Amino acid sequence: MRIAFMSDIHGNILALEAAYRSIKQKGAEKIYCAGDLVSFGPRPAEVVDFFINHDIETVLGNHDATIIGKENIDSYIFKNDEERSYITDSIQRTSKDLTQSHFDYLNALPEKIEASDRSLLLVHSVPDMCSYPDEKIISEYMKDSKYRFLFFGHSHTPRLYAMDNKKIAVSIPSIGKPKHGDPFAGYCIVEIENEHLYDLQFTFCEYDIDVVCREITQRGFPQQTLKFLKYN
Repeated sequence: MRIAFMSDIHGNILALEAAYRSIKQKGAEKIYCAGDLVSFGPRPAEVVDFFINHDIETVLGNHDATIIGKENIDSYIFKNDEERSYITDSIQRTSKDLTQSHFDYLNALPEKIEASDRSLLLVHSVPDMCSYPDEKIISEYMKDSKYRFLFFGHSHTPRLYAMDNKKIAVSIPSIGKPKHGDPFAGYCIVEIENEHLYDLQFTFCEYDIDVVCREITQRGFPQQTLKFLKYN
């Protein structure tokens, strides 16, 4: 089965639409998302509506969880007070753009999804949704796990971890707020059959980044997000 994995949309509807078109062109039979549909980007309501209308299965991300009151911002890992203020402002601004139906949708999201005959686990991150795991943490997490494959987001960077016990973990790049060296929307697509992974591709899609940057400014979202979209 050809499966696409996306993550960390962060309210960036144009990036999401571009990635979705690309995924369909590649013939993916199923699409999963590792969470963080909202926060930072200028159109969070449209992103949630897109997921509802296209029936994309997704887990709960830490920003999604914070907005609906399931996660406390004190659980986040901040570099400094400025970053804390930036993230707090973004969450508050996002909350104002969502309706009760959006809150209800986010509130119903699971924290994990099992797929591919339960050999695959999808979560926002490990060991919890606010952590940035290194290779050692991932290896320890997978050592006693029943899963053969782990897919997760949160770090916004594409990475592949192959472990001695033949288990594989994949860090999914970000659709809407990348940290992988360019501003394009990133996702991964894999072929999995009979608990074997035959192919894995990280794909990056262009979209009109300037429009998103203008909308961030016009709609009153925190300006710090612009540096993630304009740094190349």
